[in-house]
Amino acid sequence: MNFKEYYIIKEGWLDKLQVALDVIGFEPTVGTGADAANSVISALRSAAAIARRDGDAAKQHAIDAGISAISMVPFGDVAKIAKLRKFRKPAVKAARLAKDAGKGIQTRRRRQSAQHIASFGTAGITPATT
Repeated sequence: MNFKEYYIIKEGWLDKLQVALDVIGFEPTVGTGADAANSVISALRSAAAIARRDGDAAKQHAIDAGISAISMVPFGDVAKIAKLRKFRKPAVKAARLAKDAGKGIQTRRRRQSAQHIASFGTAGITPATT
């Protein structure tokens, strides 16, 4: 068994534990404790990755620790969505598409409003007298 296989087997259970803590963290009564535990685990994993000189893993665990810390705040659980790495790119793409669609709708409404206002013409408007 090489180091990489040992690392995957050794720390695979931590990933499962952290996913379970993320799910438990959504529940309001015990969720804060679960998020705190998850934040500590991620911080320790980040420190261990720094000791192994694995910069990418250290960075990702530090980000996860921050997200778990933010999740301790009421309504901060929304930040956990960012932890779903495989859904991150599609979510960003969907958000951009929604934003572009919203801009298109907004532009169309502005154009319709301008046409509606222009259809009134100058009827009923009296020039200002000085």
